[in-house]
Amino acid sequence: MFADVHVKHGAHAIVADRSLFEVTRDLEFFDADAVIVTGQRTGDAADLAELATVRAATQLPLLVGSGVTPENVAAVLAQADGVIVASALKEEGVWWNPDAEAWVRAFMDVVGGIGAGG
Repeated sequence: MFADVHVKHGAHAIVADRSLFEVTRDLEFFDADAVIVTGQRTGDAADLAELATVRAATQLPLLVGSGVTPENVAAVLAQADGVIVASALKEEGVWWNPDAEAWVRAFMDVVGGIGAGG
């Protein structure tokens, strides 16, 4: 089970009754297989400070599930084990539009260069 620790569009932004660190630890306790960090809304980037908090709270595989672009993927993958990408690879950046082949190629060019000093 992949569990979103900070569910986008969720009430956590209103109630803030538990810390992100505590909620992340709960996911391990309840046997999640991986943790997902997202931004506040579809397509919004995850906050890198929040990503660092989640990384410190768990040894589970960590994925970022929104807002990953060619401009921030290197910083994201410095802390996360993987990314879930949709909007950034779609025509006009809209998740329900068809894939934009040029955007996919540009994204993968950046990702391919991360481990090779790029």
